[in-house]
Amino acid sequence: PGEGGTYEDPISTWPNGDSLPRPSVVVIQATDGRPIGS
Repeated sequence: PGEGGTYEDPISTWPNGDSLPRPSVVVIQATDGRPIGS
């Protein structure tokens, strides 16, 4: 989603629909402390 958009002409206004999109961070952590994906 959002392919082809630019800062001047955004494709999406998620999450609130009335301003520029906001950056987000996703964190995934194993409950036992081991690295994910190894």
